[in-house]
This record gives sequence, structure tokens and C-alpha cells, in this order.
Amino acid sequence: MNSPPGRTGGSELRRWLDKLPKAELHLHLEGAIPLDALWALIQKYGGDPSVPTETHLRQRLTYSDFPDFIETWIWKNSFLQTYDDFSFIAEKSHRTSCDKIFFMRSSSFRHLGSLTEG
Repeated sequence: MNSPPGRTGGSELRRWLDKLPKAELHLHLEGAIPLDALWALIQKYGGDPSVPTETHLRQRLTYSDFPDFIETWIWKNSFLQTYDDFSFIAEKSHRTSCDKIFFMRSSSFRHLGSLTEG
């Protein structure tokens, strides 16, 4: 994959774009909380009888429909009560994301520099 095709490329341009490595450009912090971090926050605030174990927590985060998702979103965010809580999930989310990106990149993606190399 050398340089992008010219303006008249049409399907050629589409094929070139499809071959480009993709990356997550942003994430919503409250939606990216790793399970262990959410579990730690729940424990920090005295636990929740509806999720006595991490297995129950994982089940609680499975939604049946959009209203269930919204109810769960509000419930989950109730454990984000302080600046330190947001700092905690930011660090945990960052570490988790970096681990996943490194794994994906090292196992299936080419380095961006390879786009301009022959």
C-alpha cells in the first residue's frame, strides 16, 4: 500500500481506505470502566446486594433492551462519586486500553510507517 489513489479512484479509494489500520480515536470514560475497577468502586461504597460477586456484576451489565441499559448506566455511574473515583477509572481504563491496543497491534496490525513503505 503506497500512496492514496487520486480523486478518480472510487472503488480503488475504498479498497485503500479499507486496508488502513483502524484505531479508536476516543472513548467515553464512564462506558470504558474495566470490570475489576467497577467492582472495586462498588466495594469501596459498601457493596450492592444485587451483585454479591464479580460474576453477578458481569450479569448485571448484560442488557435486555435500551431502557434496561439506561437503568444500568445510571446505577453504574452512582459509584462514581468523587474526583478520585474518576481518576481511578481513567487510569484503569487507560491501562486496559493500552494493553488491548498493544496486543492487537502486535498480533494483527502493521506499524503506520508501513503505509508509506513499498
